[in-house]
Amino acid sequence: MATDFQNLVMRIVAEEGIGIFDKLGHFKELLQKAANREFKREIRLFLISLQAGCYQELRKSADPEVAKLKLIQKLQDDYGITPGYAEETITVLGAVLKEGQKNTGEKLAQLERAAKGGDYRSQYELGILLEQQKRYEASIHWLKQAARQGLILYELSLREAGPKPFQKAEPPKSSGSEDNFIRIKGGIFMMGSPRSEWERDENEVMHPVKLNGFSMGKYPVTQQEYESVMGTNPSTFKGDTLPVECVSWYDAVEYCNKRSVQEGMIPVYTVNKSRSDSNNTNEFDNNKWLVNWNWNADGYRLPTEAEWEYACRAGTNTPFYTGHSITIAQANYDGKEQSRQSTTKVGSFAPNPWGLYDMHGNLFEWCWDWYGNYSSGGTQTDPSGATSGTHRALRGGSWNKKAQTLRSAYRVGSTPSLRSSEFGFRLVRPK
Repeated sequence: MATDFQNLVMRIVAEEGIGIFDKLGHFKELLQKAANREFKREIRLFLISLQAGCYQELRKSADPEVAKLKLIQKLQDDYGITPGYAEETITVLGAVLKEGQKNTGEKLAQLERAAKGGDYRSQYELGILLEQQKRYEASIHWLKQAARQGLILYELSLREAGPKPFQKAEPPKSSGSEDNFIRIKGGIFMMGSPRSEWERDENEVMHPVKLNGFSMGKYPVTQQEYESVMGTNPSTFKGDTLPVECVSWYDAVEYCNKRSVQEGMIPVYTVNKSRSDSNNTNEFDNNKWLVNWNWNADGYRLPTEAEWEYACRAGTNTPFYTGHSITIAQANYDGKEQSRQSTTKVGSFAPNPWGLYDMHGNLFEWCWDWYGNYSSGGTQTDPSGATSGTHRALRGGSWNKKAQTLRSAYRVGSTPSLRSSEFGFRLVRPK
């Protein structure tokens, strides 16, 4: 097996972390993309060895050399791989494992030094890394320290007690507004649609929902905002004040966390890329990252479906917040005889009664919830959707869809890792 292939695997492990070994589908995708049709044999054999559990056996073995001989024999006997190829495969696996453990050890040591010195970002990263290694007690300790230390620093900066440990960033301004968030008061509303509603779907069963207050972005996240946080702009239709699109649900979650940290807030989501989410039953999702929600955090997050529909309706009970119909002059969508064939600048149309723009059309917006049937029985308070599923929910319609998909009650779901020029998102925060 070529040394170039070994270097390729090592580079991927260095970038993704040693937990990539537990994500065969994603690892395969990265290998094939990076190799650009080279190393077909090497990739196939390497993936077979991972599927056979060779990585785990090498990692836990007290005598790697003895384990190596046993695994070479295993590939020959159980998978019919020739002795030479089997030896090359296990040799590369062992070399990558050794290098990965060395890099992980060095990174742990660096993070521990910084974490013990009180750096809450290092404490948070250390906690995540320890969780990936299944060292849960130590992980919980450092995650708690990170949350506590981050909160203390934030409070100090607000009181201006001594030098500020960080400078709280100003909210990005996509349209010249001083504050691009609208405070949404809590209340009770009927979620879903009546059977008489035009183009209604069966998944829109009406039911009462009670919500506590929250703040929501006036606009979808723009390309300028996204690039300033993530360092990249994946959008098909380019423009600083256009909404960012071609973002997956995972991309949106990572943006929420990174922007929260930049602005001195506690991240809402804990993202573990090395552990597969057992509640994710989508066989086409190449990520399946385990994402948990810290309800006590003050950072940015995605809205729930209930929050999104409540905010979209803004006190109305008609199919659209514009009434029983909508026109191409009121939103960006694929009209019968007119279509813009692209996204439009955020805030190009009149806002809804609560001051939120582009809730109808332009882009479907990711929500937190798994896409599933609504729960039945009584008034629900702050529902966050099904506990498992194959798709995450999207709301609002898009530039490429018909008017019926813009209805306030319209629901659709998609694979969380899918990116599309019709998918974007907007932010919510607790205050």
